[in-house]
Amino acid sequence: GEGRFMEAYNSGKYPSITIVDREYFAPGDVSIAAQVAKIEAVKADAIFLTTVGSATGTALRSFKDAGLDLPVITNFGNLLHAQLDQYTGFMPSQMYFAAPRFVARDISGSGPVRDAQLEFYRAFNAQGIDPDVGNNLAWDATLVVIDALRHVGTNATPKQLLDYIEQLHGFAGTDGIFDYRDGSQRGVGLTGLVIARWNPAKKTWGTASAVGGKPLVQAR
Repeated sequence: GEGRFMEAYNSGKYPSITIVDREYFAPGDVSIAAQVAKIEAVKADAIFLTTVGSATGTALRSFKDAGLDLPVITNFGNLLHAQLDQYTGFMPSQMYFAAPRFVARDISGSGPVRDAQLEFYRAFNAQGIDPDVGNNLAWDATLVVIDALRHVGTNATPKQLLDYIEQLHGFAGTDGIFDYRDGSQRGVGLTGLVIARWNPAKKTWGTASAVGGKPLVQAR
């Protein structure tokens, strides 16, 4: 996470951003009070938190204990209901996530991507599940493989499956329109991401940006 952040930072595209401090801690640490004190001393405006799992809880709890309430942005590895439910008492007032596009059904316009999102939510809601990133990571990928098997047959070799998928394009999933022809084997790039913001009142997240992190234009 830090490596990709520094790659973007050093690109020169964001001259208004200045890194004032970088802190580290071990996943097993139960407090980062010393690191928080340094962050307070440099008067940071926001925190980019690259942790996942229990380490994220450690950081957020330490921020709360120190009275440090800065905007925090983290990755979608933390976009899990079971995890975030445990953090309710010490979430910062502004908590953001780089999130897969499936969370953005509330801002999605009509079309195949929104249709795919609604189908995804209906399937899980029917089982009494409010889906999160753990459910979504396998969803689109599984549908891509099913599509491939329908075209090349269930007796296809791994190479035949790969060859089909690497030419697949125009496939509508919950995270965007997939196009594998660039060789990255990802299917979607920034168009598959949005920024989500934690809503303390609803104890869940909502969409805070347009696709690719672009500003969200609110309807008047």
